[in-house]
Amino acid sequence: LPKKSAESDMPGLNPLDADISSHTLLSITDRLHQLKHYHKDINQDLARQIIRLGRERDLVRKILDNTQAIIMTLKQDGSIKSINRYGQMITGYTAKELKGKNFIDLYPDHQPLALNDLQSLSSIAEGEKENYKHEARLSCKDGREKVILWLHSRLYSELDRNSPILAAGLDITDHKQLEQNLSWLADHDSLTSLYNRRRFEEELNDVLYWATNYQTHGALLYIDLDNFKDINDSSGHRVGDVILRKVARALTNISQDIDTAAHPIVARLGGDEFAIILRHSQEAEVVALAQRILAALQQIRHNQNGINFQISSSIGIACFPGIEANANELLSNADYAMYQAKLYGRNQFYIFREDDSQREQSQQRMIWRDRIECAIRKHEFILHYQPILDIVNRRISHYETLIRLRDEDGNLIQPSIFINIAERLGLIQKIDKFIVSTAIARLGELRRQGQDIRLSINLSGKAFDDPGLFNHIKSCIEQHQVRAENLIFEITETTALSDLTAAEKIMSEIQSMGCQFALDDFGMGFSSFYYLRELPVEYVKIDGSFVQDLSNNSDNQVLVKALSEVAIGFNKLSVAEYVDSYETLQILSEARVNYAQGYFIGKPSEKIPVEPPNLYQAATDKNSAAL
Repeated sequence: LPKKSAESDMPGLNPLDADISSHTLLSITDRLHQLKHYHKDINQDLARQIIRLGRERDLVRKILDNTQAIIMTLKQDGSIKSINRYGQMITGYTAKELKGKNFIDLYPDHQPLALNDLQSLSSIAEGEKENYKHEARLSCKDGREKVILWLHSRLYSELDRNSPILAAGLDITDHKQLEQNLSWLADHDSLTSLYNRRRFEEELNDVLYWATNYQTHGALLYIDLDNFKDINDSSGHRVGDVILRKVARALTNISQDIDTAAHPIVARLGGDEFAIILRHSQEAEVVALAQRILAALQQIRHNQNGINFQISSSIGIACFPGIEANANELLSNADYAMYQAKLYGRNQFYIFREDDSQREQSQQRMIWRDRIECAIRKHEFILHYQPILDIVNRRISHYETLIRLRDEDGNLIQPSIFINIAERLGLIQKIDKFIVSTAIARLGELRRQGQDIRLSINLSGKAFDDPGLFNHIKSCIEQHQVRAENLIFEITETTALSDLTAAEKIMSEIQSMGCQFALDDFGMGFSSFYYLRELPVEYVKIDGSFVQDLSNNSDNQVLVKALSEVAIGFNKLSVAEYVDSYETLQILSEARVNYAQGYFIGKPSEKIPVEPPNLYQAATDKNSAAL
């Protein structure tokens, strides 16, 4: 018999079981090996995720710290949990100093509606509001105040029921300051800080409304400086500006001494024209004031380069309420009275009388009507041309066409005198057509002489009431064979367009020929920005009141730069008027203004110089000589 093995003698052990146990052991070993590799892969993947999350966290932290916005997280009660680096820089506080402070603790003591803002934050925390946007002043550690535009929203978290509030704030201090400056400029004359003509007319309408409805008395004083043009012509606008400021200061001081019941309103209407509105004033009080003004202005002295300047004034007075109680008629009456004062020898005042002036006014209107119509017929109107410099290329780009009227003695009458009269008499459209015809004819003549000149032509607001304007311009262009691209038509910002839609249509038709448009007096009021948006213009002309004495006026430098940026934003070319020095030209260049016009560039002249002077070389030579 075969001998039994030792294994078979062991009780309960089956060879098949041994095979299974061995297989199971191998399987378990293999599974453990797989788990080891799987665990290793998980650890590696987890490490990669941690690295990625770390990078994302660092990126978020960099974004939060470097973004130009204040980023805070707030608890539901409004207390500050965290603030980014930029927020610490703006406030001057460290994150440690701010932690635990309430959000509204950063408000200055005079900040209104702080409690309302805190209640709104509570509404966000409780889920009643999605977000809350508001402006608030922020008190910095160094005592300065900033204006911040805040947007608050809730940071929802599944892990934290007390979700924090995210507060994001933009520093709009500079923007608000610019907004305030532009708002101030809409109402004030930048040279004298008095009310400008637009605000003055608003105040006059309000005063007349109350005077008519409550039967109160008052007066309008229209003040014009005698022979002021001679000062500007002989010594330049800088001297004239100094005197205008002195006049404004004198009028302000006198008005402050008047009985408060009169509520005097002082304004500069333009050029050397000023006005004062008095309420609750009888004629005797008005006469006493006029006499004080005449005496005070005669006391003004200014010495320039050994020359002593002394001024006098003529004052026209129109009292109200009267038969005509509207602003336009009252201004016309005061203007008429002022000219009567000049006729009586200047340094006088004259009171408008309804009972004896109608005949005189009618005669004056007839005289001016005949004079203007005769000047058009006999070509007594003449055109002057003032060069406009391309600042970057240092070349004369084009010339502005300016109209003048020659009187019987051969002296030139400025347009400020006869244009307003022509508008009141309904003759302004005839002047518009005369300027267009004469300027385009001159352009054709220059073209035939081989001169490729561009001209800028002023149009009144009434020009766009004429449906034949487009055909007239087109006919002149064809007749004199000029390039339409060489014509720029200027419309004044202060011009009242009776029908903006119709004006835009006519302007587009004229542009279709190749002509361009410029918006003059840009920045004088908020209508500038409205016109800039609504009218198809390629150029904006920054009003000269912002440019005069620019090198000595830091406020105007800020405003000119802002207006230039607005023009750039609207993709328009900018022109600065009244440029009277090389220093001003340099400031305009730094402000990215495209063109310059003024006495430093060239005075208006009947002749158009073919080769304009090299202003930059002249300035360099002057500076070298000074050294």
